[in-house]
Amino acid sequence: MNNIQIKKEFNAPVEQVFDLLSKHSTYNVAFAPVQVVRVKDSEDPERPDGIGSVRRMGFGPIKPFQDY
Repeated sequence: MNNIQIKKEFNAPVEQVFDLLSKHSTYNVAFAPVQVVRVKDSEDPERPDGIGSVRRMGFGPIKPFQDY
């Protein structure tokens, strides 16, 4: 299993950071210039970024990293 570890400090309360990181679309802001797209929604229509969702990360059209 491959993995990537990213260390980043946020000048914000833990609750706000957790909320930011629980939404795939906000990764584009938090980890710029890395781009993130959700390629599969979770089974819960009210929480498309929830358990079972899949995102791809990379730069431009090349997004080799997939996160479950």
